[in-house]
Amino acid sequence: MSILYSIEQHLFSSSNNKLKHEILKGYAVIYTRVSTKEQAEKNLSLETQLRRCKEHCFQNGYEILECFGGTYESAKTDNRKEFKRVIDFIKKHNKSTNHKKIKFLVVFSLDRFSRSGLESLHVLAELRAIGVRLVSVIQPTDSSTKEGKLSQSLGLLLSEYENEMRAEKCVEGIKQLLLNGNVPGRVPLGYTKVKKGTNGSTTCIINNDGQILRKAFRKKLEGKSNTDIQTWLKLNGLIVYPQKLTKIFKNVFYCGLIRNSLFPNRLLPGTHEKMITEEEYMRICNISSEFLKGANKKEDEDFPLKACIQCDKCGSALTAYPVKGKNAKY
Repeated sequence: MSILYSIEQHLFSSSNNKLKHEILKGYAVIYTRVSTKEQAEKNLSLETQLRRCKEHCFQNGYEILECFGGTYESAKTDNRKEFKRVIDFIKKHNKSTNHKKIKFLVVFSLDRFSRSGLESLHVLAELRAIGVRLVSVIQPTDSSTKEGKLSQSLGLLLSEYENEMRAEKCVEGIKQLLLNGNVPGRVPLGYTKVKKGTNGSTTCIINNDGQILRKAFRKKLEGKSNTDIQTWLKLNGLIVYPQKLTKIFKNVFYCGLIRNSLFPNRLLPGTHEKMITEEEYMRICNISSEFLKGANKKEDEDFPLKACIQCDKCGSALTAYPVKGKNAKY
């Protein structure tokens, strides 16, 4: 038990009511959160946030009624389980005539409260309307003044901006990864991701399950049914359900290409080991070579949605073209 905790317990014990009421400025609740386990391990832990919030309450004469959060929650939206719980607790507590009114919601920093911008300002306004002030440990602001309210509101908007900038950088990084032929996240059945070189880049190699799956592709090329192939895979120690097996045979990854929603109109060449050739993939899926022309094809900057929009009557893809005489694009 820390010395600080012992002093706090002594000051706010029932045997020290006189001293308690002399220094008490109001009742408070604490909310802590981290967005991912990685952030908890490498940046600011939940334990550190809680300790600093408790210290702040003790130093400023706030009596803590409850602590919320203590878990992993993204702050992109305010539709979070623990966040909603603390807000609901405050509203119900302050509406009741049988409870002492909560005056402070204490967080370590404003971005721990929210990164949702305008959405968070609406929640903040609701709290202020029932007499509750948001208190940030590392961003002390007197939110009882109009200047303090403005500063706090701008801080929450800035948190949203920083979150969007971080997301944009992340997307750009993933795009570059894909263009380099690498796969972000999990890889399909039959592959294992391994490091390539000393620069942190990775590639995918065919593992033991992949060697079995490669034979399954051969059987498909020989005209075997999915049911027969599924039975054969089970006998060889690889259980694959029919629906998943169909998806495997349609997955372009197995012929050396990458499909990703960040490049909706393109198939990107991968650096991973192929199980089958592109020609074999087209035979299995009974498609023409036109389908794979997207690989290595650059997106048309003038017509980025070309061939993506379909006619609602016949289902055919709509085309786009320039008219040089009119200097117009259709």
